[in-house]
Amino acid sequence: MTASDPDPQGEASPPECTRCTNPAPDVSAAEASALEASAGDDLSGESALRALDALAPDAAAAFDARADLDRELESEVDAYRAVAGEVGGLVPAVAPVPGLWARVLQRVRGQAARGPSTPFAAAIEEVQPTTTSRDALTFQQRDAGDFVPLRVAGVSARTLHRDDTAGYATVLVRMEPGASYPAHRHGDDEECYVLEGDLQVGDTAMACGDYQVAGKGSVHPVQWTRNGCLLLLRSSLHDELLEAS
Repeated sequence: MTASDPDPQGEASPPECTRCTNPAPDVSAAEASALEASAGDDLSGESALRALDALAPDAAAAFDARADLDRELESEVDAYRAVAGEVGGLVPAVAPVPGLWARVLQRVRGQAARGPSTPFAAAIEEVQPTTTSRDALTFQQRDAGDFVPLRVAGVSARTLHRDDTAGYATVLVRMEPGASYPAHRHGDDEECYVLEGDLQVGDTAMACGDYQVAGKGSVHPVQWTRNGCLLLLRSSLHDELLEAS
């Protein structure tokens, strides 16, 4: 009985996988074996990613090696590329802001080089302050925003202002009694004013009314509070979280 002949139940048998039966000609036995071994894999997802050049370099190289032995797989990628090209043509082309791509790459590479961002920076990027603007003056009422818990127990922040271009934010930080904030390196100058309570910074004890500034590149050790505190902070969005020693 051939693949196209009906079976005893009157139903046609499914066609055999062409990737198994029709490999590219003039391949070695080892290549044919590798092709047959991968024939059962679901490669449609990888084909779409390869068409968009979205596979990692190592994965792309491995995929291309398989596609060299499999004409059907290569055709699948070409079909995805054709569809992607058609989709891109459905919307009008818009010129990006000059230098946008360079800034995106700089930020991505900078984050990779600096390491993980601080819990403070992560929370600030997730929350937009609630403000009212009049004649270039921006106001935020005292009950306009909530304190957002950070990824540190007992520490929360409320965004007052954020400037993504300059890379800094002005926030209120509340630390509950006994809370601490991990060591970090400053991506730019940081200013801190204690509005309420106490804050311990290394060997220095700060109280209500005390002020400090930490220069760009400086390192803050673990900071903690005995009785809790409320801080007014102007800090970089690009601080680096340091590993606990």
